[in-house]
Parts: sequence; structure tokens; C-alpha cells
Amino acid sequence: MDGTGVEVGPDEPVSLVRYLRERAATWDAVVARHGLRPLTPAEFVGSADHHAAFSVAYGAPAGPRAFTSTVKLRQAGFGEAMHTEDSFRDAFRAMIDRGLLPPATA
Repeated sequence: MDGTGVEVGPDEPVSLVRYLRERAATWDAVVARHGLRPLTPAEFVGSADHHAAFSVAYGAPAGPRAFTSTVKLRQAGFGEAMHTEDSFRDAFRAMIDRGLLPPATA
């Protein structure tokens, strides 16, 4: 268990593109159950699944990984930052408000 009462699965690579495609019927059931906007998984995520696969190098051969730095951004004057949790919370809230995701449960 991971401290939240959720059983943690094995750490293995998964294609997000294939995962979403294989679970389209599950998504359709969630949409119907919660009265969400009737979007398919592909319509909902657009090309984000392919971007996510690329950004985590899914399917890429093992080798050196790139390092990312924000130093040049800061030097160019982009100094504002937002905490990742706040950013995700805002994004999920916007999707709930637009009827794309079901409301959170207590």
C-alpha cells in the first residue's frame, strides 16, 4: 500500500496512447454516469497522450537522458513560477467546471 489505501501496481512501461484506446468503453461509462460532455478519450486529450509518451521517452532505447534547466528562462526575464500541485489543481477544477471530469468525492 502507498499510504492512501491504494494498492500500488508494478513499475512497468505502459503506452498511454494504447492504454486510453483500450479503455474507451470505461470512459464512456464514466461520461454517462456523471453526465459529462460526450467526448471520446481522443477528443478529450487531443495529442497530449503522444506528447506524454515522448516526454517520458516511452519506447525509446535506453541511454543518456537530457537534463532540463530553467536558468536560461530566468535569465531571459521569465521569473514567475507556479507550484505544480497548484497548476494541476487549477487545471482539474477547470475541467470539472466545464463538465469534462466528474466532481471530486470526499
